[in-house]
Amino acid sequence: MVRLIALGVVAVLLASCAGFANVTGKRESIGRYSVMASGPWNASKNIEPTTWTKHGLVIDRVQFYSGVDDGDKLFERRGREDEPVYRSTMDAFAVTEMVKSGMQTDGFEQIEINGLAPADFGGREGFSFQLTALTQSGLRVNGLVHGTNADGKLDMLVFVAPSTHYYEATVPEIDAMVASIQY
Repeated sequence: MVRLIALGVVAVLLASCAGFANVTGKRESIGRYSVMASGPWNASKNIEPTTWTKHGLVIDRVQFYSGVDDGDKLFERRGREDEPVYRSTMDAFAVTEMVKSGMQTDGFEQIEINGLAPADFGGREGFSFQLTALTQSGLRVNGLVHGTNADGKLDMLVFVAPSTHYYEATVPEIDAMVASIQY
């Protein structure tokens, strides 16, 4: 009986790992651009947009958006009618509002956007901003967003992690990822 339970636990663990691939130290293609994984990261094989995590999706995640076209829903995987739609004419402020709206649709509360500023994204004129929010269970998370819509298509990296430890500990790796972006 103990062996059956142990085999069951191993099977569940293997099944949960099957959807991820280690991308540590590799340059990965994210649609129109590529990025270098700095530090230990795992890429989901079956989540759109491309999503990486260090400690598991409930703890931290980086989501990579590439080539979002005019009229596309940024958070389309939820299948709701009230999802925000990307417009190629959006300025950086409008993108922050779209991200905020998408996070609200995802169940985040008390979302605050700050620090919106021009920033390089793979050699293109872009933007960056930070965010804070509460999960439905009351956990405070911080986020960092970098992106560009310089050619009418949105390319963006969104990092979110608990503010207690994981966010600050991981920001240097996110900064290195952003610096590594190439078209």
